[in-house]
Amino acid sequence: MGEASVPSGALFVVATPIGNLTDISQRALDVLKKVDFIVCEDTRVTRRLLTYFGIKNKPLYCFHQHSSVHKLSKIVERLERGERGALVTDAGTPGISDPGRPLVRECIRRNIAVHPVPGPSAVMAALMASGAECGRGFVFAGYLPSTRRKKRKTLEALAREKRPVVVFESPHRLLETLDMLVDIMPDREICVCREMTKMYEEFIRGCPENVKTRLQGTVRGECTLVFMEKRGA
Repeated sequence: MGEASVPSGALFVVATPIGNLTDISQRALDVLKKVDFIVCEDTRVTRRLLTYFGIKNKPLYCFHQHSSVHKLSKIVERLERGERGALVTDAGTPGISDPGRPLVRECIRRNIAVHPVPGPSAVMAALMASGAECGRGFVFAGYLPSTRRKKRKTLEALAREKRPVVVFESPHRLLETLDMLVDIMPDREICVCREMTKMYEEFIRGCPENVKTRLQGTVRGECTLVFMEKRGA
């Protein structure tokens, strides 16, 4: 196959590595080299990625949950003038659990072409390694709430779900979450996925009490949790 086609006046939603930089696709690299500008969460993170692959002098727009409507409009105006833009996150697939969705929605509203460039996803990687049965689908609930009351309410609702559930959690709040799971779903098998695709990648499987015992101490690294399907459901 030849190099990726990068038509003008379009937004490319580009998946980037969740840890191991060599997981990026050749198509993603081709697109990042050819676009006129890149929209990202953190310019420092994205610049490190571009530097690693020798992509230089590429204009970067920082776009996050606190970005103004004015900034959104400026980005879209460039696309309407026929320029080519790429949307990336700090890691993984844009539009899943990050602030990029408003840009995609605005492009759709203005009839600007949106092209996905698939690749790494923490959600899919966690499901792949967990052994969950996804034949009837799964639920992705994003980041768990940071406050105890809201988190407990969320977990109680998710405990009623029969399909596998995937959530993101801060390593600093993981043990607190496991305490709640011991009470809310003590017999349900879970899988804590930590530092996926990186040197210290780890998957800890078992009931919440067992997993909590094995995780005592300081937890470091990005964490994704999978609540396995309800047995016999």
